[in-house]
Amino acid sequence: MPKIGLALSGGGAKGLAHLGVLKVLEEEGIPIDMISGTSMGAVVGGFYAVGWSAKELIDHFLSLNFSELFVDQPRREEVSLDRKDRFQRYVLSLPLSKRKIKLPSGLVEGQKLSVFCSKLTWPALGEKNFLNLPIPIVILATDLASGEPVAITSGILPDAIRASMSIPSVFYPVNMGSRRLVDGMLVRNFPVEDVQNLGADLVIGVDVGTGLLEGSNLQSMLEIVDQAISFRSSQDNDRQRSLSDILILPDLDGLSRSEFSQVRNWIERGESATRKILPEIKERLSKLGIPLGKKPLNAIKNQPVYLEKVLLKGLKKVPQAWVLRELNLSLPGFFTQEALATAVERLYRSLFFRTVSYSLDGTTLIVDAVERESGHINLGIRYDSAYRTQVLINSTLSYIGKFHSRTLFDVVLGNENRVELENFFLYQTAISHYTGLRTRTFYEEDEPYVFAVKSAVPVGPLPLKRIGTELLLGSVLDNNHGSGIGLRAEKNWIDEEPFFLAQQKQQKLFEVFAVLMVDSLNNSYFPTRGTFLQAQIELADKELNSDADYLRKTLIYERYLSLGAKNSLILGTKHGHLKGDLVPFYRKFSLGGFGNFREEASLPGFRKHALGGNYLQGFRFGLEHLRSEKLSFGLNLYAGLAATDSKFLFEFKDMLKSTVLSIKKKTRLGPAQAHIAYNSDDHFLTHLSLGYQF
Repeated sequence: MPKIGLALSGGGAKGLAHLGVLKVLEEEGIPIDMISGTSMGAVVGGFYAVGWSAKELIDHFLSLNFSELFVDQPRREEVSLDRKDRFQRYVLSLPLSKRKIKLPSGLVEGQKLSVFCSKLTWPALGEKNFLNLPIPIVILATDLASGEPVAITSGILPDAIRASMSIPSVFYPVNMGSRRLVDGMLVRNFPVEDVQNLGADLVIGVDVGTGLLEGSNLQSMLEIVDQAISFRSSQDNDRQRSLSDILILPDLDGLSRSEFSQVRNWIERGESATRKILPEIKERLSKLGIPLGKKPLNAIKNQPVYLEKVLLKGLKKVPQAWVLRELNLSLPGFFTQEALATAVERLYRSLFFRTVSYSLDGTTLIVDAVERESGHINLGIRYDSAYRTQVLINSTLSYIGKFHSRTLFDVVLGNENRVELENFFLYQTAISHYTGLRTRTFYEEDEPYVFAVKSAVPVGPLPLKRIGTELLLGSVLDNNHGSGIGLRAEKNWIDEEPFFLAQQKQQKLFEVFAVLMVDSLNNSYFPTRGTFLQAQIELADKELNSDADYLRKTLIYERYLSLGAKNSLILGTKHGHLKGDLVPFYRKFSLGGFGNFREEASLPGFRKHALGGNYLQGFRFGLEHLRSEKLSFGLNLYAGLAATDSKFLFEFKDMLKSTVLSIKKKTRLGPAQAHIAYNSDDHFLTHLSLGYQF
């Protein structure tokens, strides 16, 4: 019986049209005996080859969030508590290798793509020969060293698919054996001859490649990179088309290869193009004596696998014992796809690895982990309409052994100049449970405000310099909960002592403090769910050789409640109480300024340092609407007070009150935020900011 081969080209989002082609071929009972695929053609073809029906694949892709798929960061609520405050604050990160800064191999490491590919190829887990799949498939990639096409018919299927779609400079290359592989579209975007080499007698080719674009049509980065790497493959494309017995060319007008949000539109275009040529397909099959009516394959969706041991690959610095403990697999036993995906995700979100993938060899689970470089140089930048532009330069060094250690060195320049050295030494006592020590040494120059004793209104800024160190012994109970107790020693000085300030020009402080933290917010700047709670007590006493005696207590709470998929209700409150003698002016509470309500002093709708005193309270009630993954709108009501006497607290008529409309948008430089506020002083205020806070 003659064999029918299907050749699927690459083309970014345009390759989603292949789903529409498969849908029509399947509905008409047209048999597919073998497949070749490049890039997106390898993705769709690879999933189809393991036994998913066209309808099942369409359902998967329609429910897929592509914007998350192309971002490697784990979800914030799954990151260890000790990393959350630095999780989203850099616009550029460069790895350090052997004390030298090097450029990354790509913008996207591809972990979430790898997880997605592993999920959809689960029915073929353990099958190393792609010709033994329900539908044999050959996948095209490019050897980065030689520039030659590589026809992959064996190995680990999700890795082969990932390699075939790894656009250079966008995605990291994939190592397979001794080769480093990238996108097959560099040399053969339309792999017709490769499916012929498998033995196809009749080739149905689906080409969604557009050839070279005019300069005016090169808009997105993906299109520019695509153009740059397509010169060679475009010369081969005409020859591959001529080898096709039946050529399907979906309509590509009006949409670009980067528009993954148009899944349904691409599928419809693939359907339409296939139906137009359907009579020709049936006629050719009739002449060859190939009957119609083949039923689609049914993949075994999530059949558990039996595992007896784990083999770890790629480890150089990370101890095997730690990896096995983090995977937390009770062997021997049966495991579902979800269970293995959860274990791998737990390993990845430790942030010690660039990618973590898995495969099966009999009853042995093979985990291949690519370690991150131990050091990074990071850059942050922020513009704020109320203050000067700030720049952050950070270096981070990490080590994992019996103890986890992390050293961070920050230099912040702008309205607040700061140099800070922070060290973490953590000992893992259980999964996601650490006990350890944090040391912090800092020097900073700032201009906090002095407040009139009775009225609590600001008198003016006072240049202040501080140098100090602190030790914190704490416990991270899980990714979202932690507590600690510590010691802080610092020295501060002001150049000139104002007549109204009962404070020495130089002062030394010794504090004992304790802190309790809960942070399960799903995003630092665009949270839609989760809880934030911080409770802290700080005690300075002359018995500790301090120049001041005081007890300072703060509580900050914020809760995000989801109201459907797009809306959130926000409830927040914060309180502070300070009592003592010779309290440094900058340790008193200050209220006002745009920023996260979770910041102690922030009260959007008022200028920074609007009020100050020994007592603090604030309230927030808000609604946020997530218009898209990158855009949100908010309406928030705020009320708060900083006072010198506790009798003013909870007197609503005395509180500062504001109504704030906000727009937030994700950008390459961090969150862009615009606020317009009307406050109880009958003033309108506007505020703009761009970048992460640090």
